Amino acid sequence: MGNSSSRKSKSNTSASSDEKKEVKDKDKDKDKNDEKGDLFEWTKDTKITQRLDFEKWYPIVSDHTMKSEIIDCNEDEISAMLKAYEFNRYSDSSDIYAKLDQNTQKILKDLTAKIDDFISRNNYQESGIFIRFSNRSPKDAVLKMGKKEFESNVRNNAIKIYQNSKKNIQGTKNWSDNGRIVNSIMRSLVLQTSYDLCVYNGSKAIELIIRSDRIYTDFKMGQLLKGNENYKSKLILRRFEHLIDFESEFRVFVYKGNITGISQYNYFSCLTKILDNKELIVDKIELFFKDKIHPKMKENDITSYVMDVGLMHANINSKDSNNSDSKQTGDADLDEKEKDQEKEKQMEVKTQESENNNDNDDDNNKLGDLILIEINPFVTRAGALLFDWQKDVKLLTKEKDTAKEAQNGNNKENQEITPDVRIVEIPSEKKPDKFTSHLDALFDQLYKEMQDM
Repeated sequence: MGNSSSRKSKSNTSASSDEKKEVKDKDKDKDKNDEKGDLFEWTKDTKITQRLDFEKWYPIVSDHTMKSEIIDCNEDEISAMLKAYEFNRYSDSSDIYAKLDQNTQKILKDLTAKIDDFISRNNYQESGIFIRFSNRSPKDAVLKMGKKEFESNVRNNAIKIYQNSKKNIQGTKNWSDNGRIVNSIMRSLVLQTSYDLCVYNGSKAIELIIRSDRIYTDFKMGQLLKGNENYKSKLILRRFEHLIDFESEFRVFVYKGNITGISQYNYFSCLTKILDNKELIVDKIELFFKDKIHPKMKENDITSYVMDVGLMHANINSKDSNNSDSKQTGDADLDEKEKDQEKEKQMEVKTQESENNNDNDDDNNKLGDLILIEINPFVTRAGALLFDWQKDVKLLTKEKDTAKEAQNGNNKENQEITPDVRIVEIPSEKKPDKFTSHLDALFDQLYKEMQDM
């Protein structure tokens, strides 16, 4: 942490003087990409952009992420999920099997049993699991399952966050009231969506899948490109880690073995706990990368990738987190309603903990450990978040100046690149452009209500 102060001046979120100079002198000093007339020339290097499917990176760094298993989904299972989506697309009924033929029902129930087996074998009845497929998760489906409860929770938490931000204005004096309102709504939406992705049994997991427009689109596109018989997908089951602070996640860009950029993942929200601890967080990310991730990835000849990491809550007792791998007596017998109520209580505890961390100035005691969430290939389809693949390509693909370092007598292995760090420094006063009609209406309703408070 000794170099934090020196880094502070180098990792500004706005365009640096060096960047401006690059633009000014680009006719004089073109990089390889410009000379070849291809801004993304590096994307042709398969060593940089190699596929990083889950089954490839997970075994390498499994000690530093959530325990997971993969279920290979064949043509029949994919077709059954597609059919179930189509039959239930406009239905609010909880009986997702009502209109399905017996063969489709059997295929889906067999898949349900596989998910339940993973939960049972690992004693995840209390912690729950997170599900995703090879490409994406079904996170859009949480808005369709328990819509009233979702809206109520988002509303209640947004109001709590807003009221709390007005009471604790330290570090936020320059925030407009409109900014506070938008920030509170966006924070509440992120937290609620994250919590609702936790499922406790196979039935809920299957319902989440077949109500997801994202998964349906991915399946249909896969079949279109590869044909029904050749297209397969993988269902990934992961332990749900309740100790993750879902507001403190970061996307880390790694190019040829060096971190070149770090972006706040939830770029719709401004968080004082991140603003106040920026340098400490960067130190943690760099140390986590150097000690835990990079050595193992390098051993497997993988040096360019985009990884997502999250800070863990430092102050939630592990017993309260509902995160233990060991089965707690009696909890497994809770019915669905009781589990939903228990889940809601846990959400309130964690939301309050997130708020406490956001307002507390005791930096060193409030930051937990880091956990790896996932790794993506270093390609432009991996969202750049607060960066822009086109505008910031030079930043994200910068390399060590080996010639200069050699002149200075420095060893190549010891050279370091200072990453560009981008976080949200002031709340937006506008709602995001990309909203579903449901979220758009919910946002407008909450915004008006909170303006009148």
